[in-house]
Amino acid sequence: MKPILQIFAIFQLTLKRLWAQLGMTLATTFGLTMAVALLMTVPLYADAVNFRILEDRLSALDDQRRPPWAFLYNYIGSWHGSIQWEDIQEVNSYLLNEADEVLNLPLEFAIRHLETPNYQLFPTDSVEYNNLSALGFGGFATTTGIEDNIQIIEGAFPTSSTSEPIEVLITLPFAEQVGWQVGEEYIALNHKVKDRQETFRIRVVGIWIPVDEAAPFWFYSPSAFNELLIVHEETFVNVISPAVQNEIDLALWYLVMDGRQVDTNNVDGLVVRARRIEQEIDNLLPNTAEFISPTTQLQGYRQAVAELAILLFTFDVPPIWLVLSFIGLVVGLAVNQQKNEIAVLRSRGGTPSQVISMALLEGLFLGVIAFVLGTFLAIGLTQLMARSRSFLDFSDTTVVRVALTQAGLIAGGVAIGLALIARITPVIAASKHTIITFKQEQARSLVQPWWQRAWLDLLLVGIVGYGFYLLRQQGTIAVIAADESVANPFQNPLLILLPALAIFALTLFFLRILPWLMRGLGWLLTNSDSISLLQAVRYLARTPNHYRTPLGLLILTVSLALFTASLARTVDLQLYDENFYQIGAELNLATFPPPPPAFGASSEPQSTFTFLPASEYETIPGINRATRVGQYEMRSQVNGRAVRGTFIGVDHADFRDVAYWRWDFSRYRLGTLMNALGNHLEGILVPESLIEGSTIVVGDTLRYSVILDGTAVEFDGVIVGTFDYFPTWTPSPNDILLVGNLNTIFEKAGGEFPYRVWAKTDGVLEERAFRQELFERQLANSTWRQPRPLVANAQAQPERQGLFGILSVGFIASALLTVLGFFLYTLFSFRRRSVEMGILRAVGLSRGEMSVMVAWELFLLIISGLLIGTLLGVGVSQQFIPFLQVSANINEVAPPYLVEIAWDAITQVYILFGLLFVFALAALMWRLVNLKVFESIKMGETV
Repeated sequence: MKPILQIFAIFQLTLKRLWAQLGMTLATTFGLTMAVALLMTVPLYADAVNFRILEDRLSALDDQRRPPWAFLYNYIGSWHGSIQWEDIQEVNSYLLNEADEVLNLPLEFAIRHLETPNYQLFPTDSVEYNNLSALGFGGFATTTGIEDNIQIIEGAFPTSSTSEPIEVLITLPFAEQVGWQVGEEYIALNHKVKDRQETFRIRVVGIWIPVDEAAPFWFYSPSAFNELLIVHEETFVNVISPAVQNEIDLALWYLVMDGRQVDTNNVDGLVVRARRIEQEIDNLLPNTAEFISPTTQLQGYRQAVAELAILLFTFDVPPIWLVLSFIGLVVGLAVNQQKNEIAVLRSRGGTPSQVISMALLEGLFLGVIAFVLGTFLAIGLTQLMARSRSFLDFSDTTVVRVALTQAGLIAGGVAIGLALIARITPVIAASKHTIITFKQEQARSLVQPWWQRAWLDLLLVGIVGYGFYLLRQQGTIAVIAADESVANPFQNPLLILLPALAIFALTLFFLRILPWLMRGLGWLLTNSDSISLLQAVRYLARTPNHYRTPLGLLILTVSLALFTASLARTVDLQLYDENFYQIGAELNLATFPPPPPAFGASSEPQSTFTFLPASEYETIPGINRATRVGQYEMRSQVNGRAVRGTFIGVDHADFRDVAYWRWDFSRYRLGTLMNALGNHLEGILVPESLIEGSTIVVGDTLRYSVILDGTAVEFDGVIVGTFDYFPTWTPSPNDILLVGNLNTIFEKAGGEFPYRVWAKTDGVLEERAFRQELFERQLANSTWRQPRPLVANAQAQPERQGLFGILSVGFIASALLTVLGFFLYTLFSFRRRSVEMGILRAVGLSRGEMSVMVAWELFLLIISGLLIGTLLGVGVSQQFIPFLQVSANINEVAPPYLVEIAWDAITQVYILFGLLFVFALAALMWRLVNLKVFESIKMGETV
């Protein structure tokens, strides 16, 4: 009984302590909730997005787009021999009544479809049944539920009958093909059976069309029913089956399940159960096979989820680290407040296990609450991540199914476990002290933290430096895939880890030298009149242990936010730049000659190509400006060396208004280059590398030949400008590009040659309407490319959405927690220094002077964190982001990365911490105004 009472007493005391420190309890719960949500979001998102991809793949396994969780089993009589109605009863009962329970998936609907062999169709007045008098072919069929998915446009649905004529339903295309009408009667004869008695008299009672050809009901395309005579099921069983030997030529069962509850936990079991069904139906009716099933795709689903989860967990390390640091900060503040209480409890007979038990109970109690809240928050954050387009941009409309997976629950448990460790560790250290040893420990409070004594910061700086050296040698963080295709940069964890490690290492190094910087600033202020500023600087130089954690959080938050926002903006712009550079403009169109006439058709001469002026394209709705761009093979001699490459001919007057151009493509503006071509019709533009690697200079003449329709045409071009990059051209020593006037080429060649049309558009052109416009202008055989759809497709990549989603969510969480942590530090710091404040007030320092001193302390901490965080973020962005471009040879990437610093994002952070400074200062002023010396000083102890 006594142990139970002790446990109850500890539990009661724990609840009282949590209630007594309600603000700290809420802050800790908030931090734990964010930790649970961030860790759970990763596996939940990986499962959700791969489930979306899986359903898309399942729905598009063939040309007939079926529901994703459809199972189709069939017996094909033409392969294995026709069978009787009685032969399918066991497998029919199993699939329609037991299969869903075996699969353990909710059944949405099930369909059975039966067909007979084909019958020859004859008029009722036929004298002889031969191929010449046959009207066509058709087989009897019955399909469960078809009456709810078709529209009878004439007549009615067949009724059940026990005698002939058999009522049949035919499709509209079949009726139009053979000319049948409702009410007409015909003869159906099995031409493979010599016995003429196997004939049926049929009557057409209805003509139908599908209500919705894309409805989930259609296991086959509705066009597959064009040669089927639909009969009532009872007619099939009672009339056709008794009269025909082996009447079933095709038996099909179509089961559509609800797979929304499928996740990584039950994928393997579902695959096993599906195989069990396949084995059972083969036993019941040999040669019955599974024709459509999601199990093939499911086998790779679990691996894909695991790979994406590991990838995102790696990217999630910096935000999680910040959240755990916040928890450590809050716990540290709480334990520092309780150290004296713990020491007194220990001195009065309390044991370390009792102290640790109370802390453990507090952590478990708050952990359970945070786990529940964090689970709901993780579900919402997962939906938010699925709508991510870029950093802090959630404008996508994607909606995913979110299921609580075992991996997600385990991740939440890991978060609670890490938080408990962070909470228990300082309590274990504090529980060792009695009141005497606690005072001795206070006297040694100036000892450096363990990571400084172990030189961890300098060790990490060395590791980062070595990693940066390897990057410079390798040329890029991202790698090329094994099949030499371009790899996805978002599949490489080094994308974030190495820059984040650099920020973390330099933050620790700055925290090491900050006290020295404050001492130097204090020395400079010695002879100044600013006593409050000097007092604040000396306090910061003297007590770095008190503010190291919140300041480190601030630096990490600002620098990581600036880096990730800059990375997102750079990658977004690069995605835009790459697609527009490869295509050249908002629209790149080519019209090819029409195909040659068929054999025996008219051999009248046809125009090989259709050449229209650019202004004609501008009459198409959606096109603002258009220009001609010709691209042809080129040969030349440079410094006695034969070179091959490409010649691009442009219309200099229109090109500048249409083509995509970036300021770093040339040291000249695009307008300047086009004006140079306009002023000199024989002028050409050459790559800057051609000038640098030879004795050629601007103004020299370069002889080259352009291959037009297999014929080389010679030109003497005058170099009037240079460029480093030109749209659609990938710089390479083996592919020299010359740019000149297109009309000059045509005039000297004596005619026009195939060219492309580049255009500036109002947006993405709708394909059907645009093709119709081209058709009306005799441009039917045209193809085109637009960069914007390519950009949108790339932005929807799961890895990309997950990366920017997790970074955005992590930034929001870490920013909020950092602000909250800094605010709590400010309040608890004032409470801890109440004795010092009381003494300063007692010796004559006015409330105004004390307010200024506190304001300076807070201002110096915040401005130091913002300044250092900004410098680290900008520096790491400038140094690391250029290495993130994907290529085997970074020198051949076109166009290269341009690092864009996200100043708007950092401005938002500045505003956030500016508001923090105002609110924290207001709270401190209120505390100072209400400060009473006799309450602050009590036997030399803080209250």
